[in-house]
Amino acid sequence: MKPGGTAHTVITWLPGGSWTPTEIVVTAPDETTSTTLRWDQGPVLRQDGATRPGTYIHPVAPGSV
Repeated sequence: MKPGGTAHTVITWLPGGSWTPTEIVVTAPDETTSTTLRWDQGPVLRQDGATRPGTYIHPVAPGSV
């Protein structure tokens, strides 16, 4: 990606749990500074002990969605 360009990713999560995050922290590829974003998608199923979690972040891809 070119500096100043756009990128996107897809976050997959299992809704309906009892845990409701208020924010997520994102660090772009090749960066050391993080950005905090508000989470307004509702409750998330906690999977602390899962061997195959259903919540994950897909690879970052150039361009916008």
